[in-house]
Amino acid sequence: MEERVIIDANNRDIVNTSGQGENSIVPDDVANHFNWGAFFLNWIWGLGNKTYITLLIFLGSIIPILNFVAPLALCIWFGVEGNKWAWKNKRFQSIEHFHSYQKKWAVAGITLFIVGILFYAALFALIIPTLKTDINVMESDSVVKLEKNRINQAAQIKKALDKKCDLSSEGLAKCFEEDLHNVSDASGNVLDLATGTRLKFTGDGYCEDKDACYVTIIPKGADEEDAVYVDLYADEDGYLYLEEENEEE
Repeated sequence: MEERVIIDANNRDIVNTSGQGENSIVPDDVANHFNWGAFFLNWIWGLGNKTYITLLIFLGSIIPILNFVAPLALCIWFGVEGNKWAWKNKRFQSIEHFHSYQKKWAVAGITLFIVGILFYAALFALIIPTLKTDINVMESDSVVKLEKNRINQAAQIKKALDKKCDLSSEGLAKCFEEDLHNVSDASGNVLDLATGTRLKFTGDGYCEDKDACYVTIIPKGADEEDAVYVDLYADEDGYLYLEEENEEE
């Protein structure tokens, strides 16, 4: 088969030596260009161009500590040396054929890179609001649990001290205000805590039935519709307790 003669940038006639391994003479117009296909597609480009050194990307990805830096460094190396390797390892009809072939790899690599960015951007756009919601729910649950414990402890202290509360809405708020030390503002049956949580007490004067007396816990930033209602009861002696305490007994 007759070798086709190609001309490099310095107008020197060179026999087409592509695909002849280390014996290949790489034209300047090939050697002096960055290979974006090798950069973006690394090992996939390597398989298509018989350049198996690009499989080092897998090794670079598992090296401890360097596994964030090594892949990028390898991709840059692949891009710089890619044209030379491809010319030596794969047969091409001409320089024009070589560039046309590598351009297809570059377009494919850049396209996949852009698609990947758009995909992850869309994924994050969907996940982040969900994560924020989950975090807010977890924070809200923690606040509610803390305040329920504090209210329960306050009720137990009152029983131990033989102190009974006025079971009206304002009476309950006033009674618990004495034991909740982080109250920043009190108005009627509402206690605003320094943490931003709001406690709203409701009482019918008896607190014997479910929903007759309760405290509404509204965590900071939450709407009242997202609040948690905790039932309060008065035992036969008139001392307050939470539903959970009664169930445990």
